[in-house]
Amino acid sequence: MKFVITYLRHGLLWYHYDTDIPESGGGSGEFGPINRMFPLTPVELHKGWVLGKECIISCVSVDTLWEQEGEPAVRVFDLSG
Repeated sequence: MKFVITYLRHGLLWYHYDTDIPESGGGSGEFGPINRMFPLTPVELHKGWVLGKECIISCVSVDTLWEQEGEPAVRVFDLSG
């Protein structure tokens, strides 16, 4: 998770491409945030957060409008996922 946060703080997205990430069961807890980051179509890149068509990914406080229909789902993760 430290890599994910470090990447975001520099305006980048960390992507796990080596193996399949399980959605549930053993090993899924550590990758919960990664599973929720994609699919993403980037629209704006900022230091600490990325605005996409599908979601906003952030490791800093962001004050922006959600320009999608319906209420957004907010998911909060810590260093352990």
